[in-house]
Amino acid sequence: MAQPIGQRSPSQKFWDRISNFYARKAISDPEAYKVKLADTRALFNRNMQVLEIGCGTGMTALLHAPFVRHIHAIDYSERMIQIASKKLEDANIKNVSFECADFDYFISPAASFDAILGLNFLHLTRDTPNTLNQIYTLLKPGGIFVSSTECVGDMPPIKRAIAYLGSRLGILPRVQSITARGLKSALGQAHFECVSARFFGGEKSLFIIAKKPNKGHRSDDTF
Repeated sequence: MAQPIGQRSPSQKFWDRISNFYARKAISDPEAYKVKLADTRALFNRNMQVLEIGCGTGMTALLHAPFVRHIHAIDYSERMIQIASKKLEDANIKNVSFECADFDYFISPAASFDAILGLNFLHLTRDTPNTLNQIYTLLKPGGIFVSSTECVGDMPPIKRAIAYLGSRLGILPRVQSITARGLKSALGQAHFECVSARFFGGEKSLFIIAKKPNKGHRSDDTF
């Protein structure tokens, strides 16, 4: 469900504003992107229902489409979703749907999805623990959560300052100063089990595959 009209945030407006540039921009690290795609697809099967949060202009969802039953991909930028929908139409892919929606307002029954993707997403959330709890609830027991997160809190102080100042001035999206250690702790607190965790981009981008335990069992020490 999309965020109510009239409540669009500066971050949403930022992504709308740069959407055309974003759609044309080349992948910054194509080899790392290929590895992430391959590692994710190794978990997929043709019966899986997948949710992608923060899908941008839809490239990853469209690339993963042949490997699953259906992907529902959401982003809170209206313009990003317009571009993604045009790509979907041009590609004539039938098992992907795009929706303009803020995950904070997204409604779906519990245990709806076999896998959830949150790529370059968690550092943009308002409340990471609440977001992870919501993701946990939406996953079926044994479901997979795949995340790729810029660990802003591990960046040099000058870069953190630029990110903070830019978000305050509205020229950059709002970001959380999340660290790799903090992210792993938050996933553990949400009772996810770690399947794999690896760094890309000089140990500033953390790619994690996590699992909701089977039968909804929550262990006390999962990360």
